[in-house]
Amino acid sequence: MVNFQVFSCAISQKLRIAVNTRLLVSNKLDGIGYYAHEVLQRLVTEHPTVQFYFLFDRTPNPNFIYGNNVTPVILSPQARHPILYFIWFHLRVRWWLKKNKPDVFYSPEGYLPPRDTTPLVNVIHDLNFEHFPDSLPKAERFYYQHFFPKYASWSDHIITVSDFSKQDIVKRYRISESKISTIYNGIRKVFNASEKPALFTEKYTKGKPFFLHVGTLHPRKNIEGIVSAFNLYRKLKEVPDTKLVLAGRKKWWSESMENAVKNSPFSKDIIFTDRLETEELVSAYQSAIGTLVLSHFEGFGLPIVEAMSCGCPVIAANNSALSEIGEEAAIMVDQNNAEEVAHQMHQLSMDSKFRSRVVKRGLEKCQQFSWDLASKFTWEIIKNTAKNA
Repeated sequence: MVNFQVFSCAISQKLRIAVNTRLLVSNKLDGIGYYAHEVLQRLVTEHPTVQFYFLFDRTPNPNFIYGNNVTPVILSPQARHPILYFIWFHLRVRWWLKKNKPDVFYSPEGYLPPRDTTPLVNVIHDLNFEHFPDSLPKAERFYYQHFFPKYASWSDHIITVSDFSKQDIVKRYRISESKISTIYNGIRKVFNASEKPALFTEKYTKGKPFFLHVGTLHPRKNIEGIVSAFNLYRKLKEVPDTKLVLAGRKKWWSESMENAVKNSPFSKDIIFTDRLETEELVSAYQSAIGTLVLSHFEGFGLPIVEAMSCGCPVIAANNSALSEIGEEAAIMVDQNNAEEVAHQMHQLSMDSKFRSRVVKRGLEKCQQFSWDLASKFTWEIIKNTAKNA
């Protein structure tokens, strides 16, 4: 049973790190939530003499309390709207930091309280809202564009997940390169190519082959482009009865996206699974002909490395950080050229030797991505920031 500490903390001589753990919510982990989970569980277990204070906006699942050196702190309100973001970070978290004076505050999701005396280490994954503002609701867009330049400026050190994102932050927010470190995401060990169970195809595609898209379904993910390429692919000669699986929850789902699916001549072959639990997601990657990552913009592109580590070839958009992460391993395409994408889908489905070569390149590329290394480098930055404050 976890004993929750809501307001105060005892001061000790050991290093004391406060952490924004707002996104550690059971059954709702998304890309950044998984990032926080993978890094934090390693930091806690590898540094047992450090005292961590995990700041939650709701009662946490005990599974997210990774060791006896973690004290969970509950600060209301639950922050899932721009107004509540402001209240939680700028008022509640700021108040707690001023009261308890930890040695450093670490935020794995980009948001920060205003800079007072506690040093701030911040992870800004990307600036997608600056490049594609219209893909967000107005309130979210205003909040991000107004406060993220401040968050970057307030940070004592910024971690980001690709060299592309680093240069984007440098240029757009005029932050010194010396203040930003690139630390690649890792790959969870469960994502591997050791087995190819029929779990996914039996449940979702009735044994039919399929192409896969993984990620939250919103305009920046280019769902309309994926559907257009699938339509052209299915019209090619000798193509088998193939499905398109869209694995992710709908977020900011638009009318044009709905129409693209509804008006597809193969709409009955487009399958929505909602967000998949890990076991099913691994099975989906292992079973798919290929994974389509055709976003207009990404700061990293985690489905690329997850798919490749499962032995699934990837067709990825040649833009933003996707070019960097998929370089020399994924099949890089113009995400706006449906004919080019359909041609590569045809190659993967009809040419087994070609597909095997792409799989091999992907498995080799995956060796670059490690959560152990990500945690190690993150720890060095947190420790040095606290030391130099």
